[in-house]
Amino acid sequence: PIPDIASSRVLLADGHSRRHRMHLLSTDVASVREYTDGDPIGRIHWLTTARTGELMVKQFDQGSAGEMWVIFDQHIDAQAGSGKDSTDEYGATIAASIVDKYTRAFTEVGYVGYGSNELVVMPEHTASHRENILRHIAASRPTGNVPIMEALAILDRELFVSSTVVVITAADEGPWIEALGVLQRRGIQVICIVLDRESFGDATNESVIPRLSMSGVTTYRVYKGDDITDALGTTADADATAARISALYSGVAYPAPEPTDAPVETEARES
Repeated sequence: PIPDIASSRVLLADGHSRRHRMHLLSTDVASVREYTDGDPIGRIHWLTTARTGELMVKQFDQGSAGEMWVIFDQHIDAQAGSGKDSTDEYGATIAASIVDKYTRAFTEVGYVGYGSNELVVMPEHTASHRENILRHIAASRPTGNVPIMEALAILDRELFVSSTVVVITAADEGPWIEALGVLQRRGIQVICIVLDRESFGDATNESVIPRLSMSGVTTYRVYKGDDITDALGTTADADATAARISALYSGVAYPAPEPTDAPVETEARES
């Protein structure tokens, strides 16, 4: 199983047992209904409105805190490698593992993915919800035309202080980094899992790591050949610190991590 990368928010939501959700007065959405004259514009539920073509508004109730959103970047320009040795295959394994882990732990998980197939679903933790997302991940190919910045903009209105956002991407530098920093400053827990393009035979996206870290975003880096469980066990900042300490004590420059030949187990995806 993968490590608990969002432990602080999961504990906030679930208490000590991880089985009994803590309920509190919050901005959680209990349901949606059609817009009527006099409803505040701020209560419009934009995802449902876009899906139905009708203005829909949120109805609030005592709700569960600590929801998670997973964004898997399948934009065609944010990919490297091919087949099982591709950023998309690694990203799919990571996305599926996170969705599976947290929905089984009774954390409500939403999903945003724009590849050959598109899926945007509100947070739930039911088995049918989990299977719907996993089927999408298995089927969708990395040929999307919605960049990660646009996906973040679509999701923005659905995020509250209790939310955790997990982004999985091989994208190069861009305004999406600043956008994640803004979410972090709003009190939203932001986690970014960066797939190292250079290790997959493409141009480097090394520079996104320090920029994300400077924005306060918890960042993990995954290289081709990595064991994903190990890669998600240590943040990129911690890896860099360990490298500097090793170099200091050895008196030699610390080399960049070399890809290993260890196979990564992934569920077979449709061709």
